[in-house]
Amino acid sequence: MGMTRAMRQATGPGSIRLTRRLGHLREEEEAAAGVVAIMLAILVIILLVTMVTSVWMPVWMEKREANQIQRVTADFGNIKATIDNQILQGDTAFSVANPITLGTEGFAMFGADSSGSFSINHFRNDELEYYCNIQNQSGVVNITATGGMKYNSNNDYYINQEIAYENGALILSQGDGQVMRIGPQFTIEKFGPVNKVTFVLITVSGIETSIQGTSTILFQTQLVTYTSDSHLFDPAEGLNITMITEYTTAWSRYYNNALIEAGLVPGTDYVISATDTTLTVDIKNVQFFDLGYALIKTDIEM
Repeated sequence: MGMTRAMRQATGPGSIRLTRRLGHLREEEEAAAGVVAIMLAILVIILLVTMVTSVWMPVWMEKREANQIQRVTADFGNIKATIDNQILQGDTAFSVANPITLGTEGFAMFGADSSGSFSINHFRNDELEYYCNIQNQSGVVNITATGGMKYNSNNDYYINQEIAYENGALILSQGDGQVMRIGPQFTIEKFGPVNKVTFVLITVSGIETSIQGTSTILFQTQLVTYTSDSHLFDPAEGLNITMITEYTTAWSRYYNNALIEAGLVPGTDYVISATDTTLTVDIKNVQFFDLGYALIKTDIEM
């Protein structure tokens, strides 16, 4: 009976309360473990997102923006090749369209769009940004070409760049640096004491237009007219090239290299002077001058 009484006491109300307490403790421990697991999962997600946005995404977006600049440079190269071919063929009946992709689209959660702008015949202080005049010393030759197109990137990671088409030349500019990627149709030859210059001037006509975004546009070009003349100056005389351009550094370097490669001596056979927006090239003893002039009509199709 002593054993029975002890068993009854062990299974009494106090024992039930103890069992309930143990059950509550287990539930609280499980709940706490669940909260900790959720917090750890959130921390892992935050860490992954931070790694993506601060490490991987900038590298990936910088590469995308750099590739975009390369694509636009190739697009401008195709435009130049098209215009050169239109001049060579002399066909004024048809227009040719070349695509230009303005930018790259980002991701809604991680990266914004990297846009760009394309402009035709941009004005600065009521004057076209590009102007080129050629005249000889006696004034027999006096002709001017104007107009061009330009692309400006609007990058978040890769350094912003400009790509410009001026008078048949392609120029790349970034920060304070400028380089001529492809030169114009300009040649000079030295024949003893006299020189021969060949130059094709290209006027880009079209309404001043600027488009910004990430889409792909079609840039249309059509040859309106092309004329050519050969001049003999007897005696030989000076030939002056005056340009208004934002890229005087690139143009100055190009002319200087071309003239030196032809055997001309700086300061003796030619003089180049430049400011931020004006460039003059004076070539002495020019006896032969072959001049071409092309008028190109341009338009943008969305």
